[in-house]
Order: sequence, then structure tokens, then C-alpha cells
Amino acid sequence: MEFQCLWLTTPTQFKSWKTLLSHFPFPLHHLDYRNHLATQRKSSDVKIYICIWSEEEFYQTPKALRKLLAKIQKPSLLVVTKSRFAYKAFELGFSHCLHKSELTLKLYHTVVEMLTQYFSSQNKTPFLQKKLWFTETNINDSMSFIPLDQICYITSMAEQSIIHTQDRVYQSTFPFLWLKIQCKVMRNFIYPSEGIAINALKIISVEYNKNEKPTLKFENQKTLLLPSKFGKYLLDFFKNKTL
Repeated sequence: MEFQCLWLTTPTQFKSWKTLLSHFPFPLHHLDYRNHLATQRKSSDVKIYICIWSEEEFYQTPKALRKLLAKIQKPSLLVVTKSRFAYKAFELGFSHCLHKSELTLKLYHTVVEMLTQYFSSQNKTPFLQKKLWFTETNINDSMSFIPLDQICYITSMAEQSIIHTQDRVYQSTFPFLWLKIQCKVMRNFIYPSEGIAINALKIISVEYNKNEKPTLKFENQKTLLLPSKFGKYLLDFFKNKTL
């Protein structure tokens, strides 16, 4: 699958915003939308792209191109400088909106969320329906395809996602959300916290210490200690599970 981001903004804005996406797992390129947007609709080479528009550029863009944004229905973000303009973003067909003052804190996570739909099972090829696909860190960012039933659990650490399988451990710069959405196709995955996905079928035992913190043991002999607040969650899950 090929990614390409279409930035509907000036080169200067692109350069400053790109620095906020230094951990993004795919190359980001600025495309001249005045000449490029119309051709994207017909191109079969670009599989995925997003549209990020600044408020200033939006009104300088011909109406024909604005209407084209709605027709191609790609994930889109409008960055506004005036708060009163924000409410218009969704009327204009944008799926996301950020105030310029929020870019430093929210741009990366917003872009990750915008691309999440491309990893859901309904948008994957049949070959990938029940496989987890990601780029593997430190191996030339090569693509890996792991059957979901071989995964024990996935965790998120800093800017890395860690995938534990029956045979080995993988590291990836893929955001955890892009991995989690791929697991949703199988009912045996549980999500006790925001940064953990667990294949319940790979758990062979659950032990609780004196502080009621559950330790999970998996088929690969690895263990995972969870905070005590997840103890009841696990008990309720295994009591009511219908896998």
C-alpha cells in the first residue's frame, strides 16, 4: 500500500508543519495542489493521500478545486486562525479542524487519526484481512505481514509499537492506533488500556499479586503485568467471553 500526503497549503507553511511530524512513519511531500489535485482523481498510482488546508489558502483557491475536495472524499483537515471560522469547517466538508494554536500538541495525532480508516478490515485487500501489516524498524522499514492469530499482544512505548508474536518481537514506528484497528476484525482481541491490545486466546494463565495487579502469561512464555484497575476488567471478560 502506498501513502502520499497532499498538502493544500503554501510551501512555507508545509515546511513549518512538517517539523511537527518528525516521527511520522511515511515520507511527507508537498504537492502543488493548483496543478496536482485534479490529476489525483484519475491517478491509480497514489493509493492514499490526505488534504490539509490552511484558512488563508482556502479562500484563495478556485471554487472548482474546493468542490473537488468534497467529491474525492479523502481525509481532510482545515487549520484555522480565527476561532469563529472553525464551525464552518464541517459545513465545507472537512472531516477535521484544528486551530493554529493547537498544531504543536495535536497535529501528529490528528494526522494519525485521519489515516486510521485505511487500516480497517473493510479497506484492506483480501490477502490482508486477517493479517497485521506494518513497517519494521531498523530493517530498512521493510513491510511485515503477521497473521493475527500468531500475535500474543501489542504495546505502545514512546514513539514505537511493540508486537509480540509466538516466535519473536517486532518494533514498528506505526502508531498503535493503526495496529489496533487491524485487530478489530477478530473478536478475541481485548483492549484493557489505550496502549495495549491482547489476543485473549494466547493467554495461558492470569495471576494476581497482593496488590491485585494481574500478570498475564502467554503461549510464548512472555508475561505482561497490568495495573490493578484492569484486574476486574479481565475477570469480567473471561467470565462473560463468547469467543
